[in-house]
Amino acid sequence: MLNKPKLVAHRGFAAKYPENSMKAFTSAIILGAKYLELDVQLSSDLIPVVIHDTDLQRVGGEGTKVLESPWSTLEGKVIGEAERFGNEYGNEKLSTLYEFAELLDLNPHVHAFIEIKEESVFEFGSKAVVDAIMKAITKVKSQCTIISFDSTVLFYLRETVDIPVGFVLHKYDDAHRIVAQHMKPDILICNYQKAPDEDGALWPGEWKWFMYEIVEANVAWKWFDRGVEFIETMEMENMLAAINER
Repeated sequence: MLNKPKLVAHRGFAAKYPENSMKAFTSAIILGAKYLELDVQLSSDLIPVVIHDTDLQRVGGEGTKVLESPWSTLEGKVIGEAERFGNEYGNEKLSTLYEFAELLDLNPHVHAFIEIKEESVFEFGSKAVVDAIMKAITKVKSQCTIISFDSTVLFYLRETVDIPVGFVLHKYDDAHRIVAQHMKPDILICNYQKAPDEDGALWPGEWKWFMYEIVEANVAWKWFDRGVEFIETMEMENMLAAINER
């Protein structure tokens, strides 16, 4: 039986370093994180790129469109989040899922939750997205769970690939519960603020519960006591220290 929640580094140690950057991922691992979460979009030539948005405006300060650009155009683009960090991380570059997989291979104790973004599924279709991602993680497949808000890509994965999947809920409502019961995901993922706040059991099922974005240890313990196994946070340093103290 678990005696404490499993902390997942949301886009790496994103409170201190640019999100979805190799610096954020390696720093989370150095802190002791055993679980990482990252976002993946596809470039126009179907290279899986580690980024949340469909353009580089927020993280890179320029409007290059990820889904409309080949990797040769995206390679070398800065994702230093200048609005948060100024020029401190001006050397942090956009990376591919292949590069992330190399980091994972060097850290076999680490598990990754790879989020397929809905925009890429809409643009390229489930098969193209799944094929691109599975090709990139071939060597580290056993260290990965594929997650998404998009149920169509998860159903496709269930039918075609032997890999754990996680369904991210847009809403904690009956419609999503029915989809989850039909899909039977390994992980069920919800923003804790969208889940019912009152005490009591969450939807029963064979899945494990995963809540995000939590930055306070007392909130993490509250959800853990209600059966949530995974707690996602960008505040890895403070959360790891607080959870390990109890």
